Amino acid sequence: MDEIKTPKQERLLELDVLRGLAALSVLAYHFTHRYGMIYKHEPGLWMNFRHAHYGVELFFMISGFVILMTLDKTRRGLDFIVGRFSRLYPVFWTTLAITFTLVSLVGLPGREASFSDALANLSMVRGSFKFRYVDGVYWTLERELFFYVVMLALYWLKGLRWIGPIVIAWIGLSFVQYDIASFFGIQKTLFYAWLKLILNTKYIHLFALGIAFYCIHRRKPSVLNYVILLLAYTKQWVDHSWQTTLMLVVFSVPFVFIGRPWMKKLSWRPLVYLGGISYSLYLVHQNIGYVVIRQMYRITDNPQLAIAVALVAVLSLAALIHHAVEKPSIRLIRSWYGRWKKDDPPVDASSTPRLETENHALPDTE
Repeated sequence: MDEIKTPKQERLLELDVLRGLAALSVLAYHFTHRYGMIYKHEPGLWMNFRHAHYGVELFFMISGFVILMTLDKTRRGLDFIVGRFSRLYPVFWTTLAITFTLVSLVGLPGREASFSDALANLSMVRGSFKFRYVDGVYWTLERELFFYVVMLALYWLKGLRWIGPIVIAWIGLSFVQYDIASFFGIQKTLFYAWLKLILNTKYIHLFALGIAFYCIHRRKPSVLNYVILLLAYTKQWVDHSWQTTLMLVVFSVPFVFIGRPWMKKLSWRPLVYLGGISYSLYLVHQNIGYVVIRQMYRITDNPQLAIAVALVAVLSLAALIHHAVEKPSIRLIRSWYGRWKKDDPPVDASSTPRLETENHALPDTE
């Protein structure tokens, strides 16, 4: 059983830097390669970041690290629920409304959603329901949300003290899930589809990497942590390729050295800030960015200029939402919650770890 270390948990700016880099990676993928696949860029594009969609793997790794860190500091489950709600939903609803309105007014062929679709998106959970995402990047939010639900359940069941064996079993299940489902004859049932979604069996190894590195960093090191790493890399190799497995190993390097003084010196303030607005940026960058690029092509045939204007537009919008919606809503909701509890002071939003999504990934996303 892992033992929690006692030193005070300081804010890890390195995680913000990683979020900032992951956000830039995802944005580069969508503005170059993905846009070119869907709508075609004008000739003369200098660079095509076709593999940058793997920034989502990094986001999921950060989530595994931060969510376990957050739950380790949580005194009651409702604290975690309110913290996640205040962090996720006000910004999500705001960006959903902006994206839906802009795409509906200006148009984005093949990516428009109906008003009923937009209403269905409000829950952040699509599951097996057949509605269209207002923005294709929302699929990762559902994965994040179900990961939070399972981790919160483990917290309530006092299972986080055995997180090592549980995560090993969790990854192991992802290897044999279909065989088990076939044995019981449920592989084509709605129950099995939801079970895979809730347990995140397709992506659990990515969250598990973050969990393992958190345990190595914050708890007493255990051989189980290294078993988790080995299983996670093995699953990536089996499901994808050795090249993407090597990529995960590279992504893991910063987690190995997290908290070291020299790592903190690499926390460049623009990247830390970019990490701070990464959730808003992730939610607004794709469809809104596509709209801007398409409109820019009406006045120029320079793809670099079109992408640059879209980049400035989505960064500015993300920063505005971060300061005008995200931070105030977090303060308001957590302050109200603190007064409602009475026995606990309001939570300082600035000291709470940020959402680690956040983000896009696979070439087959909508």
